[in-house]
Amino acid sequence: MLPPVAERQQHAFDPDVCDLCACREWRSIGRIGTGRALRSDRTILPEDLEKRVCLGCGLGRRGTTVDPEALERLYEEDYRGGAPRAHVFYTTAGPVPRSDAFADWFLAAAGDAFEGARRGLECGAGTGEAFEPRRDRADRVPASGARAARDVAACEDGAYDVVWAVAVLEHVAAPARFLRGLRRLLRPGGHLILAQPTQDVKSTDIAFVDHLFHFGTAHLRHYARACGFREIRCAVGHPLMPTYSLHLWRRVAVDPVATRGWVGPPAATCVDRSARELSSDLKLLDGQLDACRTANRRAAAFGLGETFWIARCYSHRLDAALVCGAVDEPERDEYASLGFPIVTPERLPAFGVDVVFLTMSPQYHDRAASRIAALGLTPVSVLPSFGGPS
Repeated sequence: MLPPVAERQQHAFDPDVCDLCACREWRSIGRIGTGRALRSDRTILPEDLEKRVCLGCGLGRRGTTVDPEALERLYEEDYRGGAPRAHVFYTTAGPVPRSDAFADWFLAAAGDAFEGARRGLECGAGTGEAFEPRRDRADRVPASGARAARDVAACEDGAYDVVWAVAVLEHVAAPARFLRGLRRLLRPGGHLILAQPTQDVKSTDIAFVDHLFHFGTAHLRHYARACGFREIRCAVGHPLMPTYSLHLWRRVAVDPVATRGWVGPPAATCVDRSARELSSDLKLLDGQLDACRTANRRAAAFGLGETFWIARCYSHRLDAALVCGAVDEPERDEYASLGFPIVTPERLPAFGVDVVFLTMSPQYHDRAASRIAALGLTPVSVLPSFGGPS
């Protein structure tokens, strides 16, 4: 049995000590020493990427230190990931903003938490408006937003019936302390809804330097018990976000057994496999780009979202190889700084392109490959290991 959660006072991220079980034994699961690391808002930082796994409970985490003051400033001032419409999924039915997808998922899986609720809080980069497009289904709960840790600390005890946090927990320096803080804001019996990347399935979230932790659902269940919650419901995977998990927790008394630490073997997750296959896929990409250069083939990237940015950050060959990029909405402002022309896929032949790297989420590669092949071009999957079941 490992040391008690309740005895630890962690106020900053410590890569040498597990936040969940306090174990000091760990194993490196991956390091990309290119001097470039990707933040989840698509900012490339001048540092290496390193990830570890705890030998006590199996929780994955970042392997290098973080300046706590810089981390706080980042989410107060600089971070761009929380823009309400910044993330869009392109489906056969048309574009779907990520905020809408999360709102629908929350209300389908945890809508009962809003029944009879009088006051809610969105915690993270949001403003309380996450459910605005779905207000008719959210029981019209008045909501506000708490962006940074000090905003949460300033909130009134027991003031909320429901609190929700989307893609927040993986960024938090000390999740146990953060979750206890959210519990304080809830009335007895109030509900907390969490959604974040899960390592129950393979996930490229291992590529993000600002994802400080990589949870499995077993880890989150233990956090719930240790921090004074009971897990009511858990769902792994959404059709548009297959690598996320959603959790509905209710505030209850703290479980004294859980606070004594992790018992038993480490939780089984895909974090090792994710790190290993990310490294393998990036090496494969470098080889494919080298082959294009040797054969004087003209290349384009189809898809300019998360997968593209992972490839761009960790393969220095990609930018040099590209003639242009392709998306279905090339006029979006976010593409203006990329440094090469952005067109629709149907215009790629006009640029003399003959190889198209599929740099959208791998779950869409089959459909995209058919579309590219119909143009007489050769499609090449990027990060193919993350496209199917784990």
